Amino acid sequence: MDKNQIFTTKTPVNLCLSLALATVSLFAIDANAAPASVTVTSGGTTYTIGSVVSIYSTPSLNYSAQPWWGNQSLATSLAGLVGSQLGTPNFYTQAPYFAYGLSGGNVTSLYNNGSGTQLVSYSTNASYWTMYLISMVGPAPSITNLAAFNQSLTNASSTVSMTGVGMPALSMEGAHHRTLLDSGLTRSAGNGVGVWATADAAHFNSSDSDMQIAEVGVYKDIGTARLGIGTGQVWDRQGLSLGGHATNSGQYFLAEVDKLFTPNVEGSITGYYGSFNTKVSRNYQNGASIDTSTGNTDTTSSSVRIRLDLLNVATIAKFALSPYAAYTWSRADVGAYTEFGGSFPVSYNANNSTGNNVRVGLGAKKALSGSTDLVLNTEVVHGFEDNMPGTSGQIIGVSGFALPGQNVRQTWARLMADVDHRLTDKSLISVGLNAGTQGGDPSYGGTISYRASF
Repeated sequence: MDKNQIFTTKTPVNLCLSLALATVSLFAIDANAAPASVTVTSGGTTYTIGSVVSIYSTPSLNYSAQPWWGNQSLATSLAGLVGSQLGTPNFYTQAPYFAYGLSGGNVTSLYNNGSGTQLVSYSTNASYWTMYLISMVGPAPSITNLAAFNQSLTNASSTVSMTGVGMPALSMEGAHHRTLLDSGLTRSAGNGVGVWATADAAHFNSSDSDMQIAEVGVYKDIGTARLGIGTGQVWDRQGLSLGGHATNSGQYFLAEVDKLFTPNVEGSITGYYGSFNTKVSRNYQNGASIDTSTGNTDTTSSSVRIRLDLLNVATIAKFALSPYAAYTWSRADVGAYTEFGGSFPVSYNANNSTGNNVRVGLGAKKALSGSTDLVLNTEVVHGFEDNMPGTSGQIIGVSGFALPGQNVRQTWARLMADVDHRLTDKSLISVGLNAGTQGGDPSYGGTISYRASF
């Protein structure tokens, strides 16, 4: 057999044609061991399957066209049904392989010689006997509940994109809901230096997300200005419909510049950029059962906040009152990706979301003792976007789709409480809690931080 030759057979009725996959090392091929084909039935669909020798990178071979590609459960079923009916040409003891995916640059495959399913991993440059589809006859796939299926698509794309917009909020409106100048420590007369370390955790009702961050940073005083830079790690898990989920993890960088224009007027600008790996496990109804398709992509998040504080404008019940206003712009970009597994995997187009909001708030600070302060903040936020971005792509082998985004809550309120306790004149620990109505900020969360100046 010429191992560069491709075997295909055409049938006249509703058949899916596919080229071969590759599998048995060149030095271990028994050219007389493989019969022409075998026909088996799995899940109500009849498959006629042949075998051929080739390698993964053969140009005319299309591994992803096989119905078991990306579907380990189908590959396992077919491997058990075919067994060694097509011989044992791989190393003279192993049946041709059902190749179903890539892992770490290697092809992952299965075979079954009657003693159980065996997992095989081999280089994309190696030559083996592998199974390929000659024909497939069965009920045409159909989506039984289109509305619910479309909801799963929106969940897995535009809602994930909106979570990307929300990721900067945990840092900028959590750990940094007070400016770096409002550190709780007495500012030195010279050009001082300081550091901070903080950890935040929060839940977002709007996206059913649980998010945590850990951040460290350093600042430098220059005259009446304070310049700070920080970096952090984000972990996020978002619930999707029917028990599906999405996760984000990655790093971000943050920079803040504060300026005290007068003893009672402070301005600040804060910038944020993060890059995250996003993994999506989308669940959807398939007949009477729940099916799952999964995919990976990259998400980037950017945000800028401009803020003005009027400090200590009044005192009520020993609380010094400081109103503030801020404008925040955020954007998230989710890369295009293709799902694997399940009955209806989807190829998504790239997606992006933009958020613009203004917030007005009031801070109130009161000394509880010589070393401890209570700081309360309340604010109202209005977002200018009234819906999430749309979702588009291709249901593989079925049709394209383009769905509008869902409406989002535009106005919400928040309440925050911090306790600052000075360990020394130059170091402080702070703990805080926050809660809010449903919107673009966390619904509830907590923070703990350490700050020191030198």
